[in-house]
Amino acid sequence: MTTGCAAALGLIGGDGSDVAAYDFAREAVVVDLADTAQNTRWAAGDRYTMIEGVWGSGFDDTLRGDESDNILRGRSGVDEMSGQGGNETLEGDPGDDLLSGGDGSDRLLGGDGNDVLLGGAGADTMDGGIRSNRTLSEVDTVTYASETGAVRADLAFSEVNGLAAPGDTFVLIEDLIGTAFNDTLRGGSGANTFVVLADIGSDVIEDFELGVGRLMIGWHFGYGS
Repeated sequence: MTTGCAAALGLIGGDGSDVAAYDFAREAVVVDLADTAQNTRWAAGDRYTMIEGVWGSGFDDTLRGDESDNILRGRSGVDEMSGQGGNETLEGDPGDDLLSGGDGSDRLLGGDGNDVLLGGAGADTMDGGIRSNRTLSEVDTVTYASETGAVRADLAFSEVNGLAAPGDTFVLIEDLIGTAFNDTLRGGSGANTFVVLADIGSDVIEDFELGVGRLMIGWHFGYGS
């Protein structure tokens, strides 16, 4: 693991999986492993060689991966993390985070907070995370709003997921956002919210219980649209 600081650094990894850590940053950072010109604040000017992962600060960070198998960890704060072409592991930790896997078979772990998970292409595992404080009411959402075709997504039985969601697996997910096409969405145990995008498509909502679940219609509820 290599640690960033306020001065511009050349961070060099080695064999195995190496991480650039910004634990001690005194403000939020933008870190982009693929395009370091986008880096800001404590990460400004940093260059990476054989670095596969990034750990953010305790603030509201933006962390972006490259084409390798990245590990991105937000720590506390409201973080936005996105992978690219590899098989990523994205960990939100505390805070209301937005995690986007990109291509590849990714593992998205929300952690504490109301998180939004977007798997992208590939067979992805999307896990809302176990709450460290069980007195808090938290809701984690999987969104397919940016997909260009319909989705079949089932929170209870992931093995039937298909169309734009083949191989996707859900753990501790409460809410689903569909596509603009003919979706089939099914909830799990407890109260689920389904968001269907208006104007296009005829959607099927299964296992919907009046008075318990919620149904919303409209683009403005989605991420990645």
